[in-house]
Amino acid sequence: GILAEYSFFVFTALLLIFILFALKFLPETKNKTLEQVYEEMDNRRGVKTKLNNNQFSCYSCASPILQSEWQGTGLRLAPKVFFEGDAGAGNPNKLKQFAFLDKCGEKGSTTNIQPMSYCSGGVCIEMLIVSNGIYSIVRGCLNDFFPPDYPVPTGNLECVYGAANQNATVVSANKIEFVRQATVGLSLCQASQSDPCNNKLLINDKFVKGQQATSAQSDAWGPDCKKASGMVECLKCMRNDMEGDCHRDVRTYCTGAWCTKTIGYHNGRWLEMRGCSPFNPLNTQSCVTIERQSELSQLGDIQIPQV
Repeated sequence: GILAEYSFFVFTALLLIFILFALKFLPETKNKTLEQVYEEMDNRRGVKTKLNNNQFSCYSCASPILQSEWQGTGLRLAPKVFFEGDAGAGNPNKLKQFAFLDKCGEKGSTTNIQPMSYCSGGVCIEMLIVSNGIYSIVRGCLNDFFPPDYPVPTGNLECVYGAANQNATVVSANKIEFVRQATVGLSLCQASQSDPCNNKLLINDKFVKGQQATSAQSDAWGPDCKKASGMVECLKCMRNDMEGDCHRDVRTYCTGAWCTKTIGYHNGRWLEMRGCSPFNPLNTQSCVTIERQSELSQLGDIQIPQV
């Protein structure tokens, strides 16, 4: 099958090229209302819309830990946080918004759980990953993670999951559990004018263990979600300045649905990593540059040395 290569550039401010996507920051919002920001972004996309109840929407949030470790998502842009608190209380019109909150891992609700974002058509995304050992989630309009004029490449709209070579701590329903080889996954779906479609995935012990949903147990991987297939052998290596080796003659391998490659600088030191992943956030080949000033402790199943 065709392999995907995602590369990260990490400068001191953190420049990453993660083999999946590319974007830039939202326009300046100073002295603008949310409505103005929303209309400006849609105008830059060439979409003429007004805020109303007929627009396409997606749940729009992420686990709190991702605010400081966003690079691990493979998405360059963390949307501007326009919202804090319960979605229904202060935002009855569901304006474009994003939030980092624990409730993001719960079942979506248009009234009191998750904020929402208007998409003006397009695709909703939700993704379960492991970030610094914590089972985490991202939801949103796919376009929100890209600049307004960027043609977002997307593969099949589907739900796919697989075991990662990462252990994870799962916090849900006032319960904490440690799980080895956490199951991670992705769901891409077409945004609609009805309830947001990106509400399949949850943070709980059933998802992280890769359990299938049944008539008696619905809060697990549903029948429309499939296990990652088309596994390929990928080089696995890491070089951090003069430590380690990632030359072509390296003969250490891993197996996954996608091969990955990361190059750049981290804290001023050359960083190169190759590995594999059970899924790709865009479900197609791509390369992205990410520049962000924040912590970075792990990429995939490899810990980043801190200096």
